[in-house]
Amino acid sequence: MTVKGEVITDEDQDLWYLRQLDGGLFTLQTVDYILGWIMTEDDGVSTTYSIVLKRFGLTGCQIRTHAVQMLNRKDQGLRSIVQTLQIYHDNAEEQGDPANEEPIQKQILSSLIEALDS
Repeated sequence: MTVKGEVITDEDQDLWYLRQLDGGLFTLQTVDYILGWIMTEDDGVSTTYSIVLKRFGLTGCQIRTHAVQMLNRKDQGLRSIVQTLQIYHDNAEEQGDPANEEPIQKQILSSLIEALDS
């Protein structure tokens, strides 16, 4: 890969990604992962965490709407969560079943990204 005429090696890209993880990307990915699942599974969340939701005056079906409103206040949106999860997906490496094309973690992230993008 070349950026501004400079050749960027795979090793350089890996080092840059590790630096970003140390700088807060890991936390952002984790928060976006959890928030993404809460927004896509809000019916299950509403029954499991009904006491917490009642405290904030929310029902399960309102979680996604409320999260989007909070993101909009900071000029963000679902797209920013999807972008963070896509970076997570692109850099996820794990041993998968040789019969499958993608490792399990990548499959889960792909499904989550697809659900948030719809």
